[in-house]
Amino acid sequence: QKIFLFSFVFLIFLFSSVTGVTAQEPEGEVIIIHKKVGREIDWQENKKYNLFPGKKGFKSAVFIKKPDGSYILKIIYIDEKTGKEKVDIIPRTESKIKYYRKRIEQIEEKLATVSISLKNGKTLKGKIVSKEDSVIKIITKDNLEISVPESLIVSIKRAGEKTRSTVYYNTDPNYSRLMFAPTGRPLRKGEGYFSDYYLFFPGISYGFTGNISIMAGFSVFPMLKLKNQMKYIAPRIGKQISDNLAISFGTLFVITGLNMEDEGEPFGVLFSVGTYGQQDKSFTVGIGIPYYKRVIKNYDWYGKLIEEESYWKFGDGSMVIMLGGNVRISNSLAIVSENWLVINKESRLNYQPFGISLRFLENT
Repeated sequence: QKIFLFSFVFLIFLFSSVTGVTAQEPEGEVIIIHKKVGREIDWQENKKYNLFPGKKGFKSAVFIKKPDGSYILKIIYIDEKTGKEKVDIIPRTESKIKYYRKRIEQIEEKLATVSISLKNGKTLKGKIVSKEDSVIKIITKDNLEISVPESLIVSIKRAGEKTRSTVYYNTDPNYSRLMFAPTGRPLRKGEGYFSDYYLFFPGISYGFTGNISIMAGFSVFPMLKLKNQMKYIAPRIGKQISDNLAISFGTLFVITGLNMEDEGEPFGVLFSVGTYGQQDKSFTVGIGIPYYKRVIKNYDWYGKLIEEESYWKFGDGSMVIMLGGNVRISNSLAIVSENWLVINKESRLNYQPFGISLRFLENT
C-alpha cells in the first residue's frame, strides 16, 4: 500500500509539473515582424535596433500571434540576481507591432544612406546598391542611379555622421602640403605637382603609391655650376588613418653646394607630421630633428689635403616644431598658415618664422 501510495503521489507530481511547463508555453504562431530580424530577435539585433532598451540580460525574443488574433511578446533573459534564465510574456497590440517594424526600417534607412565626397569637391547622397570592379553604384533620393569609380572618391560617410554643410566645387590640389611643410596627408598614387619657391628653388613631387611619395629639386642660381647648386630630396611615408586623421614620416636631405671647391656638406631634418580635419578645414602639427654631416679637412703649407675627418650629428640640442593649418573661406580662396618654432640654446621668439597666406583655387 505504501508503494502504491508513493507511486500515485509521484505520478500526480509529474503530471502537474508537465502541465505547468506546458501552460507557460503560449499557443499561437511565431510571426516575422521584419525580414532583417527573422523569426527570433537575438541580443545583437536588439542592440542594433534598440527594440527593448529596458530589458537587462536580454537573450532573445519572439512575437506570437494567438488563435484569437491577439499578439504577445515572449522575451527570454538572464535574471541578474539569480543568474537563471527567465521568460516574460507581454501582451502586444497590432499598433505596437507596427512600431517595432517601423523602428527597424528607420534604422536600416539611416544605415543605408551615405554621403560620398568626391575629389572634385562635389558630394553625392544616396544608398549604395552594389560595388563591383572598383565602381560603387548608388541610388539618390530622386531615384537616379549613379556609378562612381572608387579612384574619384575621397571619403564615404554614413548618415548621421558630422559632415560639412558647404560644398566647394574647386578642389585644393595642395592637400598634401601647407606652404613649405607637408601635411599629414599622403600624396595619392599617380598624383604630383611642380612647385617653385623664391624663383630659384623649383621642385617636383610624385606619389608612387597611396602611402609613399618623393619630393626633389635643386636651386637654379645663375652663374653657378650644377655641382654648386643646392640639391634636395624628401621621401615620405604617410597614411590616411580616418576621414579626419592622417600622419606621415619622412626626411628632408639637402646638399648645400655653397662650398665652391666641392659639393658641400649635407644636412637635413627627420620629421613626423599629423593632420586633423577635412581638406577644407584642418590643423597640422609636426616635429623635426635636424642632422648634419661635419667634414674637417687639414691642409699642409702648400694647400695639399693631408687629412680628412667626417661624422654625422643628430639633434645637437635642437628641434623644430611646426604648427599650421588651412581654412576654406570660399569656393576659390583659402587661408593657409605655417609657423615654425626652432628650439635651441639661442632661440628667441622674435626670430621665429611665422607665416600666413592666401591660396587661390581654380579648377581647369
